[in-house]
Amino acid sequence: MRLPEMLTGKIQIVWVWTGPDECFRTILFIRKKGYYMPVATERIRADLPLFVLVSGEGILTKEYRTGEEGIGRITENPDLWYEREKLEGDRLLLRFMRREKLDWFLQAQIGVQVDGLRFFEGKEADFLSSAPVFSAFVEALLEQEFGLKRLLQPDEGGVRLVNRIFRRLRLPVLGIWLGILLLNFGATSWLEERSQEQQRLWAEQQRLQKGRSRENERIRELTAKIREREIVGCALLLDRLAHCVPEAVSLSALTLAPLTEKVKSGKLPQTDSGIVLLEGETLQPVQINRFCERLAAESFCKEVRLTGMKQIKESKNYRFEIEVELKRRENG
Repeated sequence: MRLPEMLTGKIQIVWVWTGPDECFRTILFIRKKGYYMPVATERIRADLPLFVLVSGEGILTKEYRTGEEGIGRITENPDLWYEREKLEGDRLLLRFMRREKLDWFLQAQIGVQVDGLRFFEGKEADFLSSAPVFSAFVEALLEQEFGLKRLLQPDEGGVRLVNRIFRRLRLPVLGIWLGILLLNFGATSWLEERSQEQQRLWAEQQRLQKGRSRENERIRELTAKIREREIVGCALLLDRLAHCVPEAVSLSALTLAPLTEKVKSGKLPQTDSGIVLLEGETLQPVQINRFCERLAAESFCKEVRLTGMKQIKESKNYRFEIEVELKRRENG
């Protein structure tokens, strides 16, 4: 499996043609996204992978059988550049040329680190037309040199590939790392703000709860005072009111000391202890007048007001509302 181009970057291919007078002609190609584009040789870059393909005269080819003595005269000769190709059976093909001129060319005209050198059986006409006829050859070469397994090999080529990938990815990785740090900083700040907000809300809830507790306590105290106040007097008043109700009148509600306004948070309820509200029904409107007269005749009554009366269509009864104002005692 070949490594993606985002890890290896663009690839440089230098196609070299050797002439009869041992002169070298070169064409530089840049491989990008599977396409080969010829560029000026002077633009060879040291930061991109570089492969050299050698074609033309001066390259010798010889076939051997595995184990022949002549193989060593080539592979063990320090003055020769060679490469081997495994053929069918026990046959072996060796390609080689003199190292002296090739080394001089690589040093003088290439001048950068070479990732691989291969002999390529190209045609001079293709070379002169700058046609990338070597694409299939190079693609097979890249499968070997830039494969995933190559990263695990501890030789010079594997180490060079690892270093190249590291140099290519260090800036993006650094950018991602900085982005993570910024995101972490932003998330931490947001969480701290949320924590402070939660603490503020909790403190506000505690304050409101304490306020409600104090309010409830005051209401309980007021209720206790109301229950304790003039219990006997209220009982006598209710008994006197009951004696005033005519037989033909039915009371439905009796309210002592009604509220004078809506109960507000944090404040004691306001009541009018000198008022009694009576509600009821009767078939005879005259009974309502009789009821009011009886109430007005009582010694505890200061004023009687008929505040409402209407007939109920369903039952034909008359519903009434009476407000009784009690006399205030001089001792309060």
